[in-house]
Amino acid sequence: MLKEALDTSLETRNIARNMKSDTDIVTRSIFQANRKLNTKQHSVDQLKVIVSDKRDIAKKASSYLAHIKSKVTEDEIKRINAEKDFIRIQKAIEDITAATADLSPTDADTATFGLKASLISKEAKFEKAEIQFRSTEKLEVEASKRSNDASRILAKFETKFNEESADTKRIKSNLKNNMKRIASAYTDAKSLSMNLIDVSFSSDAEHIDTENIPETSVADTARRGRRFFFWP
Repeated sequence: MLKEALDTSLETRNIARNMKSDTDIVTRSIFQANRKLNTKQHSVDQLKVIVSDKRDIAKKASSYLAHIKSKVTEDEIKRINAEKDFIRIQKAIEDITAATADLSPTDADTATFGLKASLISKEAKFEKAEIQFRSTEKLEVEASKRSNDASRILAKFETKFNEESADTKRIKSNLKNNMKRIASAYTDAKSLSMNLIDVSFSSDAEHIDTENIPETSVADTARRGRRFFFWP
């Protein structure tokens, strides 16, 4: 009798120890899942900040490009007007020279002296406008490249943020729903266990056949029910 009692006590302790171990394993897994979710959420939050920064950069690059485009148009108009003025003075000198062809060289030069001085000024103004226009054109090319690069980088991070954000929301929703299912399963297991213990002390003659009930553990059950719990 003593040996049987000791064997029964040892078996009870082993069962209780195994059940506690299985419960601890599941508990650790739950906290690990929450830590993984928090890490993923932190990554999403960081991406959100990066996207905000990249959006500001892209906005500034686009604004600068629009400004440079406007400046190119303005400088081109100045160049065209300077060229027209230069050509107009050139044409005037040619016309006067033709009209004074019969005069002496001195008189002919005197007739066009003022226009020739103006021609030098107009030519310098045209060359300056040409240089300014070409310089602004180069700035436009560089600004366009920077704006395109900024937009491309922004699109890349926005896509990554949207994917990670959607994935995190999905995991958060799944974990929330599955935690309810796990809690419900443990409640059912607890109720069944308490009922079986109570029945063991029942005075009823009803016999519960346990010969065909395989020994298992909470961890084994969880592994077999993995698809049920985590892939609804």
